[in-house]
Amino acid sequence: MISSLQTAAKQAIQEHEIMILSRRDQEVFVEALLNPPVKSAKLRSAAQSYKQKMGA
Repeated sequence: MISSLQTAAKQAIQEHEIMILSRRDQEVFVEALLNPPVKSAKLRSAAQSYKQKMGA
């Protein structure tokens, strides 16, 4: 009984940890990592505000 519960728990965790992407999704993801978009002024402002509030 415990073995089957452990197996089911491991499978549930694995299903939530692993993301299966289509070929196109993989390409888009890698492209975004290799060539990230330019940070907008709004994003830079938000990051600066966060750093000030968090003491980073």
